[in-house]
Amino acid sequence: MAKRNSIPSKSTRPARRGRRIGIFVYDGVMALDAVGPADVFGLANILCRHEDPAADEQYDVCLAGSRKGPIKTGTGFRLTADLSLEEANCAFDTLVVPGSYDPRDSEASLAMSGVTAWLRRAARQSRRVASICTGATILARLGLLSGRRATTHWAFCDLLRANFPAIEVEPDSLWIKDGKIYTSAGITAGMDLALALVEEDLGRRFALELARLLVMFLKRPGGQSQFSSELISQLASPDRLEDLVEWIRDHLDSPLTIEDLAERSKMSPRNFQRVFARQCGMPPAKFIERLRVARARVIIEDTVLSMAEIARKSGFDSEQRMRRAFQRVLGINPADHADRVRPAGEIAAA
Repeated sequence: MAKRNSIPSKSTRPARRGRRIGIFVYDGVMALDAVGPADVFGLANILCRHEDPAADEQYDVCLAGSRKGPIKTGTGFRLTADLSLEEANCAFDTLVVPGSYDPRDSEASLAMSGVTAWLRRAARQSRRVASICTGATILARLGLLSGRRATTHWAFCDLLRANFPAIEVEPDSLWIKDGKIYTSAGITAGMDLALALVEEDLGRRFALELARLLVMFLKRPGGQSQFSSELISQLASPDRLEDLVEWIRDHLDSPLTIEDLAERSKMSPRNFQRVFARQCGMPPAKFIERLRVARARVIIEDTVLSMAEIARKSGFDSEQRMRRAFQRVLGINPADHADRVRPAGEIAAA
């Protein structure tokens, strides 16, 4: 089993080919959409060899390009396509279609001779098809998402829905499986999806070890939402509330009454609640609860403290109140979450 704080060394034995992962790359592709999933599959190979030097290679990852050789990414640097589409056998285990920030780049790739036909053939012959970020638009243009549930980067969900009304777009999902078609949200969500595909192939125990190696969640809590209270707290704290939000984050284990917060903000309680909800998108009590749940989740994942101690450190006045808040915000029980993320044999302190 891999040690939590060490990356296994690469084996020098000849690679044995595993499941073929074909990642379509084209000028303008978002680099992390392509290399993020590629590294998840590649590190799965390394972890397999670390656990068993005689194990077969699990994944054979290749970049199949609109042409062979250098491909300019949307952020300016270049990736190298291993094969052109003409050279690539399109019957993959998993076909991965990354997105582009500028929709014109993906449109231009589909307009190139033979690309659309190759992608349709590859999608038909491959066991799984996965889009990353706005790669969902490519699948939509190929007719692969009609009548299906799908997601994409939150900033492009409305555009996908408007242009392809036959698709049931779900903007609050990190990734969605509908039949053999998988779609994922923005950029790093492609790594979440790749990890889920590894779990399908190699099992939960292996995927959990790989998640630890990648310093990722095996499954992000909170209904796989694209949004988090921590992100909200960083984005939605302008003007006179900026210092207050930072103060709240630093004092979550203290009683935080509306009256006290209003006094710190030099407002009346009624005006404070109105201003806070307008600037932060939710009432202060709900905001604080979400931050406390996020704090509790981190403590669960990083320690073996008891639930009562975690509740105290997160600012909940009882374990029962923390459990109810966890259920409201994340849809899970804190003890169940601990069972999912703590290694077997780690027992909570009394």
